[in-house]
Amino acid sequence: MDYVFITGMGRSGTKFLTNVLGHIEGVHSVHEHIGNREFWLLSWYLPPNEYTIPFLERKKKEVERNFKPGVFIDTNGYVQNAVPELRTVFQPRKVFHFVRDPREVVRSIYTRRNEKDIHLIPKTKAEILEWFESDKFTQICWNWANTTEQLLKLDTELIHFEKIKSDFEYFESKILKPIGLEMTKSKWQEIVAIKVNKTHAAWYRWMYAKLRNKVYIKDELPKYPEWTAEQKQKLVDICGPAMVKCGYKI
Repeated sequence: MDYVFITGMGRSGTKFLTNVLGHIEGVHSVHEHIGNREFWLLSWYLPPNEYTIPFLERKKKEVERNFKPGVFIDTNGYVQNAVPELRTVFQPRKVFHFVRDPREVVRSIYTRRNEKDIHLIPKTKAEILEWFESDKFTQICWNWANTTEQLLKLDTELIHFEKIKSDFEYFESKILKPIGLEMTKSKWQEIVAIKVNKTHAAWYRWMYAKLRNKVYIKDELPKYPEWTAEQKQKLVDICGPAMVKCGYKI
Protein backbone atom coordinates (compact mmCIF):
# COMPACT_ATOMS: atom_id res chain seq x y z
CA MET A 1 0.00 0.00 0.00
CA ASP A 2 1.26 3.47 -0.88
CA TYR A 3 0.27 6.01 1.76
CA VAL A 4 -0.37 9.73 1.41
CA PHE A 5 -1.60 12.03 4.16
CA ILE A 6 -3.12 15.48 3.78
CA THR A 7 -3.62 17.39 7.01
CA GLY A 8 -4.19 20.89 8.29
CA MET A 9 -6.72 22.91 10.24
CA GLY A 10 -10.33 21.74 10.20
CA ARG A 11 -12.82 23.54 7.92
CA SER A 12 -10.11 24.02 5.29
CA GLY A 13 -11.75 22.00 2.52
CA THR A 14 -10.66 18.48 3.44
CA LYS A 15 -13.98 16.89 2.41
CA PHE A 16 -13.79 18.76 -0.89
CA LEU A 17 -10.30 17.43 -1.62
CA THR A 18 -11.28 13.90 -0.53
CA ASN A 19 -14.09 13.99 -3.07
CA VAL A 20 -11.82 15.22 -5.87
CA LEU A 21 -9.17 12.55 -5.28
CA GLY A 22 -11.83 9.85 -4.90
CA HIS A 23 -12.60 10.11 -8.61
CA ILE A 24 -9.17 8.71 -9.55
CA GLU A 25 -9.01 5.01 -10.36
CA GLY A 26 -6.86 2.95 -8.00
CA VAL A 27 -7.05 5.52 -5.21
CA HIS A 28 -8.61 4.89 -1.81
CA SER A 29 -9.52 8.48 -0.91
CA VAL A 30 -10.89 8.65 2.64
CA HIS A 31 -11.80 11.46 5.00
CA GLU A 32 -10.67 11.34 8.64
CA HIS A 33 -10.16 7.58 8.55
CA ILE A 34 -7.01 7.35 10.67
CA GLY A 35 -7.60 9.37 13.80
CA ASN A 36 -10.65 11.16 15.12
CA ARG A 37 -11.28 14.01 17.57
CA GLU A 38 -10.07 11.92 20.51
CA PHE A 39 -6.84 11.09 18.66
CA TRP A 40 -6.38 14.77 17.76
CA LEU A 41 -6.50 15.76 21.44
CA LEU A 42 -4.52 12.86 22.93
CA SER A 43 -1.77 13.03 20.29
CA TRP A 44 -1.26 16.67 21.33
CA TYR A 45 -0.87 15.95 25.06
CA LEU A 46 0.43 12.39 25.51
CA PRO A 47 3.98 11.13 24.77
CA PRO A 48 4.14 9.72 21.19
CA ASN A 49 5.69 6.40 22.17
CA GLU A 50 2.97 5.76 24.76
CA TYR A 51 -0.08 6.65 22.69
CA THR A 52 0.34 7.97 19.14
CA ILE A 53 2.65 5.31 17.71
CA PRO A 54 0.75 2.30 19.16
CA PHE A 55 -2.52 3.80 17.92
CA LEU A 56 -1.14 4.34 14.39
CA GLU A 57 0.37 0.85 14.25
CA ARG A 58 -3.07 -0.62 14.97
CA LYS A 59 -4.67 1.58 12.32
CA LYS A 60 -2.10 0.54 9.72
CA LYS A 61 -2.90 -3.15 10.28
CA GLU A 62 -6.60 -2.33 10.00
CA VAL A 63 -6.10 -0.50 6.67
CA GLU A 64 -4.05 -3.35 5.23
CA ARG A 65 -6.78 -5.84 6.23
CA ASN A 66 -9.67 -3.84 4.80
CA PHE A 67 -8.33 -2.12 1.67
CA LYS A 68 -6.97 -3.61 -1.53
CA PRO A 69 -3.44 -2.57 -2.56
CA GLY A 70 -3.28 0.86 -4.18
CA VAL A 71 -2.80 4.48 -3.14
CA PHE A 72 -4.39 5.19 0.24
CA ILE A 73 -4.97 8.92 0.79
CA ASP A 74 -6.36 10.11 4.12
CA THR A 75 -7.32 13.79 4.09
CA ASN A 76 -7.55 14.36 7.80
CA GLY A 77 -7.17 17.43 10.01
CA TYR A 78 -7.14 15.20 13.10
CA VAL A 79 -3.61 13.92 12.37
CA GLN A 80 -2.08 17.40 12.42
CA ASN A 81 -0.22 16.68 15.70
CA ALA A 82 1.18 13.34 14.56
CA VAL A 83 3.15 14.01 11.37
CA PRO A 84 6.52 12.63 12.64
CA GLU A 85 4.75 9.50 13.91
CA LEU A 86 2.84 9.07 10.62
CA ARG A 87 6.18 9.09 8.83
CA THR A 88 7.65 6.54 11.24
CA VAL A 89 4.73 4.09 11.10
CA PHE A 90 3.40 4.42 7.54
CA GLN A 91 6.47 5.69 5.66
CA PRO A 92 4.12 7.66 3.38
CA ARG A 93 5.01 8.82 -0.09
CA LYS A 94 3.96 12.35 0.84
CA VAL A 95 2.56 14.37 3.73
CA PHE A 96 0.81 17.53 2.59
CA HIS A 97 -0.20 20.58 4.60
CA PHE A 98 -3.56 21.78 3.30
CA VAL A 99 -4.10 25.43 4.18
CA ARG A 100 -6.96 27.87 3.68
CA ASP A 101 -7.18 31.60 4.35
CA PRO A 102 -7.95 31.97 8.10
CA ARG A 103 -10.50 34.68 7.35
CA GLU A 104 -12.67 31.87 5.99
CA VAL A 105 -11.57 29.12 8.38
CA VAL A 106 -12.08 31.15 11.56
CA ARG A 107 -15.53 32.25 10.42
CA SER A 108 -16.58 28.68 9.60
CA ILE A 109 -15.28 27.19 12.85
CA TYR A 110 -16.80 30.00 14.92
CA THR A 111 -20.24 29.22 13.52
CA ARG A 112 -19.91 25.47 14.17
CA ARG A 113 -17.84 25.29 17.36
CA ASN A 114 -19.65 23.84 20.36
CA GLU A 115 -18.20 25.25 23.58
CA LYS A 116 -19.50 22.24 25.52
CA ASP A 117 -16.88 20.13 23.73
CA ILE A 118 -13.26 19.78 24.86
CA HIS A 119 -10.90 21.81 22.68
CA LEU A 120 -7.16 21.76 22.10
CA ILE A 121 -5.48 24.40 24.27
CA PRO A 122 -1.86 25.55 24.79
CA LYS A 123 0.56 23.63 26.99
CA THR A 124 2.54 26.26 28.92
CA LYS A 125 1.18 27.80 32.12
CA ALA A 126 1.41 31.39 30.85
CA GLU A 127 -0.44 30.54 27.63
CA ILE A 128 -3.07 28.53 29.51
CA LEU A 129 -3.80 31.41 31.89
CA GLU A 130 -4.14 33.73 28.89
CA TRP A 131 -6.41 31.17 27.20
CA PHE A 132 -8.78 31.14 30.18
CA GLU A 133 -9.28 34.89 29.80
CA SER A 134 -9.70 34.92 26.02
CA ASP A 135 -12.92 34.77 24.00
CA LYS A 136 -14.03 32.18 21.47
CA PHE A 137 -12.80 34.22 18.49
CA THR A 138 -9.31 34.62 19.97
CA GLN A 139 -9.05 30.92 20.81
CA ILE A 140 -9.97 29.87 17.27
CA CYS A 141 -7.39 32.26 15.84
CA TRP A 142 -4.79 30.71 18.16
CA ASN A 143 -5.77 27.21 16.99
CA TRP A 144 -5.30 28.17 13.33
CA ALA A 145 -1.95 29.88 13.96
CA ASN A 146 -0.65 27.06 16.18
CA THR A 147 -1.60 24.34 13.69
CA THR A 148 -0.22 26.23 10.71
CA GLU A 149 3.10 27.17 12.34
CA GLN A 150 3.55 23.61 13.59
CA LEU A 151 3.03 22.07 10.15
CA LEU A 152 5.23 24.65 8.42
CA LYS A 153 8.13 23.50 10.61
CA LEU A 154 7.70 19.82 9.72
CA ASP A 155 8.80 19.87 6.09
CA THR A 156 5.29 19.13 4.82
CA GLU A 157 4.31 20.04 1.26
CA LEU A 158 2.19 23.23 1.44
CA ILE A 159 -0.90 23.26 -0.78
CA HIS A 160 -3.56 25.97 -0.90
CA PHE A 161 -7.29 25.25 -0.96
CA GLU A 162 -7.96 28.34 -3.07
CA LYS A 163 -5.51 27.28 -5.80
CA ILE A 164 -6.53 23.60 -5.76
CA LYS A 165 -10.09 24.71 -6.48
CA SER A 166 -9.31 27.34 -9.11
CA ASP A 167 -6.16 26.25 -10.99
CA PHE A 168 -5.89 22.80 -12.60
CA GLU A 169 -2.20 23.22 -13.41
CA TYR A 170 -1.51 23.94 -9.75
CA PHE A 171 -3.51 20.85 -8.68
CA GLU A 172 -1.69 18.71 -11.23
CA SER A 173 1.81 19.92 -10.34
CA LYS A 174 1.35 20.04 -6.56
CA ILE A 175 -0.65 16.85 -5.92
CA LEU A 176 -1.15 14.60 -8.94
CA LYS A 177 2.40 14.43 -10.29
CA PRO A 178 4.17 14.10 -6.90
CA ILE A 179 1.93 11.11 -6.08
CA GLY A 180 2.02 9.66 -9.62
CA LEU A 181 -1.69 10.14 -10.39
CA GLU A 182 -3.58 11.41 -13.41
CA MET A 183 -6.83 13.29 -13.99
CA THR A 184 -8.08 15.21 -17.01
CA LYS A 185 -8.75 18.92 -16.74
CA SER A 186 -12.36 18.40 -17.86
CA LYS A 187 -12.92 15.87 -15.05
CA TRP A 188 -11.38 18.23 -12.50
CA GLN A 189 -13.64 21.07 -13.71
CA GLU A 190 -16.68 18.86 -13.31
CA ILE A 191 -15.78 17.83 -9.76
CA VAL A 192 -14.71 21.21 -8.34
CA ALA A 193 -18.03 22.70 -9.43
CA ILE A 194 -19.72 20.58 -6.76
CA LYS A 195 -19.79 22.28 -3.35
CA VAL A 196 -19.04 19.92 -0.48
CA ASN A 197 -19.62 20.41 3.27
CA LYS A 198 -20.84 24.01 3.11
CA THR A 199 -21.94 25.88 6.23
CA HIS A 200 -25.73 25.88 6.07
CA ALA A 201 -28.07 28.68 7.03
CA ALA A 202 -29.15 29.08 10.69
CA TRP A 203 -32.61 27.57 10.14
CA TYR A 204 -31.10 24.44 8.59
CA ARG A 205 -28.59 24.02 11.45
CA TRP A 206 -31.40 24.42 14.02
CA MET A 207 -33.54 21.78 12.31
CA TYR A 208 -30.59 19.40 11.88
CA ALA A 209 -29.66 19.76 15.57
CA LYS A 210 -33.23 19.01 16.63
CA LEU A 211 -33.51 15.92 14.43
CA ARG A 212 -30.10 14.56 15.53
CA ASN A 213 -30.52 15.57 19.19
CA LYS A 214 -27.40 17.74 18.99
CA VAL A 215 -26.52 21.15 20.39
CA TYR A 216 -27.59 24.02 18.15
CA ILE A 217 -24.81 26.61 17.77
CA LYS A 218 -26.36 30.07 17.87
CA ASP A 219 -23.15 32.07 17.36
CA GLU A 220 -22.53 33.17 13.81
CA LEU A 221 -19.61 35.20 12.51
CA PRO A 222 -20.24 37.28 9.37
CA LYS A 223 -17.90 37.42 6.41
CA TYR A 224 -14.58 39.21 6.94
CA PRO A 225 -15.57 42.67 5.61
CA GLU A 226 -18.26 42.82 8.31
CA TRP A 227 -15.95 41.93 11.21
CA THR A 228 -15.31 44.55 13.86
CA ALA A 229 -12.04 46.48 13.82
CA GLU A 230 -11.04 44.61 16.99
CA GLN A 231 -11.61 41.22 15.35
CA LYS A 232 -9.63 42.18 12.26
CA GLN A 233 -6.74 43.37 14.43
CA LYS A 234 -6.80 40.19 16.51
CA LEU A 235 -6.56 38.11 13.35
CA VAL A 236 -3.50 40.10 12.25
CA ASP A 237 -1.87 39.89 15.68
CA ILE A 238 -2.41 36.15 16.13
CA CYS A 239 -2.53 34.70 12.60
CA GLY A 240 -0.58 37.35 10.69
CA PRO A 241 2.94 35.81 10.86
CA ALA A 242 1.69 32.40 9.69
CA MET A 243 -0.48 34.00 7.00
CA VAL A 244 2.55 35.73 5.54
CA LYS A 245 4.57 32.50 5.55
CA CYS A 246 1.73 30.80 3.66
CA GLY A 247 1.55 33.58 1.08
CA TYR A 248 -1.69 35.24 2.19
CA LYS A 249 -1.97 39.00 2.05
CA ILE A 250 -3.01 40.74 5.26
